[in-house]
Amino acid sequence: METKVSGTSKEVIISYDKPTVIIGERINPTGKKKLQAELKAGNLSIIKKEALEQVAAGAQILDCNVNAPGVDDVKLLPEAIKMIQIVATYPSVSIAPTPPPWKPVLRSTRANRS
Repeated sequence: METKVSGTSKEVIISYDKPTVIIGERINPTGKKKLQAELKAGNLSIIKKEALEQVAAGAQILDCNVNAPGVDDVKLLPEAIKMIQIVATYPSVSIAPTPPPWKPVLRSTRANRS
C-alpha cells in the first residue's frame, strides 16, 4: 500500500517499502506564543520563514496548522497554504482539531487554478 501526496511540482510517496518521509511540522502554533501572536495579527511572513527553513532542513512534506485562540483559521488557512506554495513546491498537509475550511483551501491551491 502507498499514499501519494502532491505539491505544485513534486509528488511524495509514503510506503513501507520506500525511504522514510520527513514531514515538517513547525507551522503549528500550539505552545508557540510568538507564532500565535503573528497569526492573530494576520502576519504570514513567519509561515514563509518556517517553510523555507524546514525545506532546507530536509522536509519533504509541510504540515500547516493555524488553529489558535483568536485566529480566524477559516480565513487564514487558505492564505497560509498559498504562502507555503509561493516558497515551496513541496506538498502541504493540514491537520486541525476543528473541521478545516477545505473548499477555500482547495480553491487556493495552484493545482486548482485555471
